[in-house]
Amino acid sequence: MRSLLIALSALAISPGLLAEEGPFDASASARAATVAQACDDAFKQAEAKALADFEAAFLSENRPQARRIELRERTDERLPADALNAQPGCRVEGRWAAIAVASDDAEPEPLNGRIETIDGEYSSECSAADEAAACKRRIETQAASDLRTLLQADDPQRLNGYRLAFDGFEGDQAFTYKGERVSVTMNGLFYFRLDQSEFGPITPAPGTQGDLRIERKEKDNGYDDLDVTVFYVWDGNNAADPNDLALSTNRWGLGLWVNNRLGVSAFWGEERPGIANDNHYVRNDDSRYGVFGIGLGYRLFDSRDMTVENSLYYVDTEPFDVTLDNGRVYETQDYIQTNINIKTNSSFGPNVGWMFTWKLRPDLSDYNALSGGWYVEWQF
Repeated sequence: MRSLLIALSALAISPGLLAEEGPFDASASARAATVAQACDDAFKQAEAKALADFEAAFLSENRPQARRIELRERTDERLPADALNAQPGCRVEGRWAAIAVASDDAEPEPLNGRIETIDGEYSSECSAADEAAACKRRIETQAASDLRTLLQADDPQRLNGYRLAFDGFEGDQAFTYKGERVSVTMNGLFYFRLDQSEFGPITPAPGTQGDLRIERKEKDNGYDDLDVTVFYVWDGNNAADPNDLALSTNRWGLGLWVNNRLGVSAFWGEERPGIANDNHYVRNDDSRYGVFGIGLGYRLFDSRDMTVENSLYYVDTEPFDVTLDNGRVYETQDYIQTNINIKTNSSFGPNVGWMFTWKLRPDLSDYNALSGGWYVEWQF
């Protein structure tokens, strides 16, 4: 089977056909209960600014031809909640163009011979290495189809009687050979000439036949949105060898993860020492002392379903000592902690997991360093 993969990274129509003027750039920021709502609010504010600039530029001038503005580009940026802002936010940057609106009695704009362009990245795969030219023709055909769709967005009948004839390409071309197969990628500006035809719109047939699949190529920003986490973990160390010392904690924490891989976090809470009896059950002392930790983490998997977080902390403990049930004297000391956290990893909302914790206290003997407990968080 031959297949065609069409990847559109950015599409832009040349301004000639639409008689654009401008641009009108505007930006705005907003915060709301959800990022989606914040982006909607910010976009409305930016659009209002662009409309005001448009009215100042055109409505104050006595121009004979009416115009309206149309959105050309939009960029959304997530703004996470922080210490100063309880709600998440969004910043939107937009670019609008002024479009001439022809009156009903205006003569149709001559289109024959006009050059139009579309900017994008397309890939085509053919089953035989000698079909590279056919792959290129399929790319040209798809680019022509996309350009026609864009040019007719406001008026589906506008190009009736015209065909888009390929008139050259400007950009990069890449050829990848895998055995008998060849993949061609063209990234740049495709030129087409509007040719009048008595037979109406003409779409040339692809050079090869087979399945056709179209995908939108996601824009690669080089980074993922930041993940902010608020978490709670109950690290209950309730089983150990007889007469071994065990430490249990409950902690709250904050984390910041970049690109869904690297993170920093801090926690604070209480820790309790205990001694295991002959049945391996740990009897905790009634006393507690404060702990604070700060560390680095790494997510093994980039999945947004499940992930495994490895973390290394330095834990600062409040000075404290106590005599436990078996007469053993326990004294606090700062230590290194490492974690393996198996958890869900939705980009926004609650997550749950199980955390294994190693409290590395080399100064202690008969000591159970490994413990585990439930982990819950809210990630946004």
